[in-house]
Amino acid sequence: MPNLITISSVALLFGILLDWQHGSLNMVLMSLGIISEPINWLNNPTTAQLSVSLILTWMWFGHSFIVVMAGVSGISRDYYEAALIDGANR
Repeated sequence: MPNLITISSVALLFGILLDWQHGSLNMVLMSLGIISEPINWLNNPTTAQLSVSLILTWMWFGHSFIVVMAGVSGISRDYYEAALIDGANR
């Protein structure tokens, strides 16, 4: 259930941000003068692939970080001591 809620809330958030007619991202880019007309982010294959990749990276970064940190913190101090004796550095 938590994964479904996460996916649906992220989809809603980025649906609003990437809307090609009234999306927040297009409005900000147009007000800064970077683009002159709205971009349909999810219709062009290149921008759609980039958008989906960035969204998924952003969405799962926290979970992956916690898993990696738990694994790193679970390494025994004996391995660090053995590496130091063998001449390893940082």
